[in-house]
Amino acid sequence: MGLADVWTSPNHFPIRIEPWGDRVVFVPLTRTLYRTLTFLDDRYVPMDVSWEASLRSLAHTGLADTAHDRRPVHAIFHVAFCGSTFVSRCLDRLSGAFVLKEPFPVHDIGFVKRHDPLMHHRPEDWTHAFDVLMRLLARTYADDQVAIMKPTDASTHLIGDVLAHAASSSALFLYVDLKVFLQSVLGDRVRRGFVRERLDDLSVLVANHPLFQASNRRGLTDAESAACLWLLHAQLFVDFVAGHPDARCRSLDFATYLGDPARTLEALTNLFEIPAGMDEIERAVRAERDTHAKAPEVRFTRADRDAALRAVSDAHEDELNAGLQWADRARAAVSFPDALPRPLEIA
Repeated sequence: MGLADVWTSPNHFPIRIEPWGDRVVFVPLTRTLYRTLTFLDDRYVPMDVSWEASLRSLAHTGLADTAHDRRPVHAIFHVAFCGSTFVSRCLDRLSGAFVLKEPFPVHDIGFVKRHDPLMHHRPEDWTHAFDVLMRLLARTYADDQVAIMKPTDASTHLIGDVLAHAASSSALFLYVDLKVFLQSVLGDRVRRGFVRERLDDLSVLVANHPLFQASNRRGLTDAESAACLWLLHAQLFVDFVAGHPDARCRSLDFATYLGDPARTLEALTNLFEIPAGMDEIERAVRAERDTHAKAPEVRFTRADRDAALRAVSDAHEDELNAGLQWADRARAAVSFPDALPRPLEIA
């Protein structure tokens, strides 16, 4: 197989890309694996038949196009624990959508942008690697399919890079309200640790913002840390929209999706320019309804979700309320908006 063949099909997935190492690692994937793997990282992707290519050589075999000519990669950015995997699974039921659930190289290249010292010395290498990665992720199995990626929750700062890469790309910022986010965290010991680690990681993106400085985060409880992380994600989106008022991006509260999944999914097909009629949209909703997003063989209804959230509220009422009160004070101190901008337009 020649390197030029890589550009013709998604069957070779770039599991790693190294901006300053001139290295791309591919693994073979089928359409079925793309659809059934929970996430596209090496916890789930079979790595036993991987192969490597030179980043420079690969780029040389690709098309030298411009932002106006490139195939788009649409994106669902999100806070954690907000239904993003569920929405992605529904979209992937549509014949015109090719969905990439948390592709690891996007997460990794976002981490590199935040933390690698070479960003200060050779940023053009990062930009080049990101361009190659986006062009690889834009490949689909059919010409009339649209590529949609759901990066990890650590990737919201890449929204500008994704939208700038192709003129027709669009982005969604998906979230749950703060109380639901805290409920989702406080009932799980692993998630409690996760939010602290993620907050430490992402706070570099807003290092000059008084709310997120390390000295002001010292001593926060788990609930307060979770609230701080939610506010950080929201701040990144608010700041991007303020600086790019005409950008092709929208926000969506997952509660809106739960309230009317078919109409909301239809609005997403309009945002991402997915060819789909209402009959196909309703079939996709029915197929994923009452299933657990990360274990679709498990029955999990909206009533089950609501009951789980209520149980957390009952078990951690004082902690939950203290976290919400901290967030109210923090929002007032920095004049945080009451609602996120650019809500998705639903007919």
